[in-house]
This record gives sequence, C-alpha cells and structure tokens, in this order.
Amino acid sequence: MVVDGENLPVFTLPEVPIYANDMSAKELKRYQKLVRDVKKVYPYAKIAREIFQKYSDILANVSSEKEKDKIMEQVESELKKEYEGIIKDLTVRQGKILIKLVDRETTHTSFEIIEDFRGTFSAFLWQQLALLFGSNLKKQYDAEGEDMMIENIIAGIEGGWL
Repeated sequence: MVVDGENLPVFTLPEVPIYANDMSAKELKRYQKLVRDVKKVYPYAKIAREIFQKYSDILANVSSEKEKDKIMEQVESELKKEYEGIIKDLTVRQGKILIKLVDRETTHTSFEIIEDFRGTFSAFLWQQLALLFGSNLKKQYDAEGEDMMIENIIAGIEGGWL
C-alpha cells in the first residue's frame, strides 16, 4: 500500500466472532464457563493428538499382536503415571469437552482410538462407563453445528485474543 509516496505496512487482523450484546447474564456466565473449560482441556487434546500420531506410526510397523500389546501396556502405564491425576480432577463437563476435542484433534472418536489400541471389548467397556456419566465416546466433533462455540473459543485461544 502506498500513501503520499510512503510505503506503509499492511496488517492482517485475525477474524473475531461477534456475539450479540443482549446475551443474558445466565448465558454470559455459561459462555465464560465454557471458555474456562476449553482453555483447561484443549492443551490435553493437543497432547493426545501427538501421542496418537506417534504410536499410530510405531504400531503400523509392528506385525506381532503380542508385541503390539506389550507396547500398548507400556504406553498405558506411562500415560496413567503422567496424566491420571489430571484427568481425575476434571469435571464431567470438562471430560465431555475433552472427548470432543480429542476427536477434533485426531479425527478419530475416543471410541475408535480405544478400539484400535486396546480392542473392541475394552472400547465397549469404556463406552458404557462414559454413557453412565452422560457422555458418548462415539460422538463426533461438529465444528459447524453443535460445537461451533467451542470452535470459536479455540480460534480465540490460537489467535491470542482469549
């Protein structure tokens, strides 16, 4: 852009979603809780993506089921040691959001991930437990529908304005 013979820098501003100003106090409080919860669990969803990619690549090169099981037991032990306390401290709501974000980050539902790494029976048991708490490991992330507000919050986190 040239103005009066000077070269001025061109700035690109991030896209910012605008919500109605007439949001009720109750809706605003619910939105603020959602922001808080997404901020808390989003880093763990990104870690889940990295772990998923790493072990998908490792297991793709392993032909023996026995060796796969040995690797997965070791991984499960390491993950429990590092993250079990953190995961146990999540609220049910935060757990539901984490399940959605794991699907967003890996493009696989939590059920599919458990099924691939631990087997169908294990995935079935975890799904039953999730259903008891009002969640669903088979549910897919819907960035343009039900999960649009979460998607906007993530854009804000990544854009640095939230």
